[in-house]
Amino acid sequence: MSDQPTSDAPGGNSDAATGSETAMQAALDHHRQGDLVGAKTAYEAILEAEPDNAQAWQMLGLVAHQTGDAATALEKLGHAASLRPDNPDIHVNIAEVLRAEGNAEEAIGAYRRAIAIDPNAQEALTNLGLLALENQYIGEGVEALRRSAILQPDNPAVQTNLGLALREVGDFDNCLVAFARALIIAPEQIAFRQHFLDTLEGGPFIKVPDGIRRLLEDALLTEGLHHQSLVPACVAVLKREEVFQGLLALAEDPYLNGLSAALEGGQFDTFFTDFMVRGLMTRTVVGDPDFETILTALRRLVLQEGVPPQASVPMVQRHPQFVTALAMQAYATGYAWPMVPKEGTLSGILVRDTVKLLAGLDDQADIDASAWSGLMVSSCYRSMSTLVAAEKLLSGDVAGMPSFIVNLIRQQVAEPALEKEMATSIETLSGQPAPVPDNLLAGEQPLLPSPVWSTLPARQEMTLGDIMRSQIPGADVPRFAEGPINALVVGCRTGEAVIDLAIQHPESRIMGVDGNTANVAYAWRQAMQRGIGNTRFVVGDIADLATHDQKYHLIGAPDAVSQSADALKSLHILAGLLEDDGILKIGMYSASGRAAVKAAREAVAENGLKNDEEGLLAARKLIRELDAGHAARDIMTANAFYTREGCRELLFAEQESLFSVPALAATLAQAGLTFLGFQISDPVLVGHYLELFPDAQNLSDLDKWQKVESEYPDAFSSPESYGTYRLWCQKKQA
Repeated sequence: MSDQPTSDAPGGNSDAATGSETAMQAALDHHRQGDLVGAKTAYEAILEAEPDNAQAWQMLGLVAHQTGDAATALEKLGHAASLRPDNPDIHVNIAEVLRAEGNAEEAIGAYRRAIAIDPNAQEALTNLGLLALENQYIGEGVEALRRSAILQPDNPAVQTNLGLALREVGDFDNCLVAFARALIIAPEQIAFRQHFLDTLEGGPFIKVPDGIRRLLEDALLTEGLHHQSLVPACVAVLKREEVFQGLLALAEDPYLNGLSAALEGGQFDTFFTDFMVRGLMTRTVVGDPDFETILTALRRLVLQEGVPPQASVPMVQRHPQFVTALAMQAYATGYAWPMVPKEGTLSGILVRDTVKLLAGLDDQADIDASAWSGLMVSSCYRSMSTLVAAEKLLSGDVAGMPSFIVNLIRQQVAEPALEKEMATSIETLSGQPAPVPDNLLAGEQPLLPSPVWSTLPARQEMTLGDIMRSQIPGADVPRFAEGPINALVVGCRTGEAVIDLAIQHPESRIMGVDGNTANVAYAWRQAMQRGIGNTRFVVGDIADLATHDQKYHLIGAPDAVSQSADALKSLHILAGLLEDDGILKIGMYSASGRAAVKAAREAVAENGLKNDEEGLLAARKLIRELDAGHAARDIMTANAFYTREGCRELLFAEQESLFSVPALAATLAQAGLTFLGFQISDPVLVGHYLELFPDAQNLSDLDKWQKVESEYPDAFSSPESYGTYRLWCQKKQA
């Protein structure tokens, strides 16, 4: 049981509990708010009237424990247990005090007593399991954690504890299953993912257990999961399979002769029908260089099959579901994959002929199989919305088409058509009509939104205060954070963060601002289709906010500050938009964490590559072909590298502000902001901090973080947040 009081803890007897209900609730309120002196006084007052009130004795014991008085805590809790020996929670409290004092044997005994009273006491089982393992009661520890995991199948921490225990005893198959369950429950949590990946890499696996594949495939079908976060685990599983390695070996041949023959012979048909492969391609952006190598080679072969001498049955007819998945993945990347010169010519001819064929069809005529084949292959190179009028596809019997075709039409025709219509109604921050790029209206290759996303993690309603307490323990939570708030996200891109925030705060108002009209239209469409009514999206940037007169309780700026020409000026603007004690959650680029970005830009500049479509594809190809030890190659661990616009920002950003931890501290101070803490999703980073500073009382000392980063230069890098400090700040009331 946690040290936080609960209102349903049992009292001494029913009559006394009823008579003291109001007094007990007031005491518990003091306790929850951290007023330990007030809580202690209130509990003692209850005991003066009711000396046998077990709940009051229990709570007094918790107060003593929280103030560091273990002897008094054990005395009070022991008396509570004598009054209510059948209450397992009291025995758990006793065990926690004993464990904190280093008395493991007696703590284990207290946990055992709690479980004897209630065999399903979840916290007692978990804590007994962990403590038993630490003290070499291996069998008892594993069994307790196994029972806890059965009782709490949706608790990722419990599943991880079981996985760690099973790994200790060498049960790697079941260990991997437990880790897989944890990462599926909370795929966005880096620690759960890393346990799975490390075990898969280091375990004695000849092949991945079948159960792992089934779990991941089911997860890709499950709504309410962030499928993008499942990519590393799914790709790691695929890479251990012979079919993937065989495909990769043949795909690396520049002439693809062996791959072409293998495909005609059906050697890799299992890959094309693999649900995990197709699920990744249609629901995520697969940020992996080997996967991209395979998909790029397959796209090229699918295209070449349309040129004489043709395959007897081309790939688009043998595996149409895979080819549509290939087209959807190419679209999701913004068509960022490299092409050989001949491929560019052939795709141009195919696109031209497909457009001509479709344009010649009568408005009422159905698109035949041959035209569909050309359309599917062409959409691997260019958005379908530029190949055929939306009305031609959407006015037909779409519902009667195969689901994979429907998904392709939705992604590349229906949704862009809706966004194109919505773009004409989008406003700027000042309320004026937003500028719409000519190609968004003219039917040319559109300015694609980035990043493309389809699923969000399931969220519970939470206050800002709840979030702050979970992510920055010990922070002073402002009063307004306990209710509805007014929030702003600057540089919101395609709106994922805005919509995620709106789901957690349904009574709040959330506005997203981005400079790209295509992004804003995409975000607005996502919110509308999800029925999210508490968001608003407008076109603008930080400079536009200088004359904005609205105040906000919370402002998020994931990248906008570091991407501005003057980071300090941008921070001043954002700070000026905050209410007193308002919260700013920002991303600031780390100079050491983005060393690979600097090396990549230098390599691109040395080769004279320009920031245009040809130069971007050439730059990506250049980075991929650098020697294995080149510093720039680390940039390929960033998810952004695998989308056109993300890669453009990495390699060709015109302005960018980089920071060290000392510079971060100075800049925040100049802007009148108080550092509250880093947003940390990887416990390894906390481990580095505590390893260097074992006596640290909190995680908000920037001087200590400077030492951490000097020892671990890539500490603030992850595929999702490459080389970026994610931090919480506050505008303190004057």
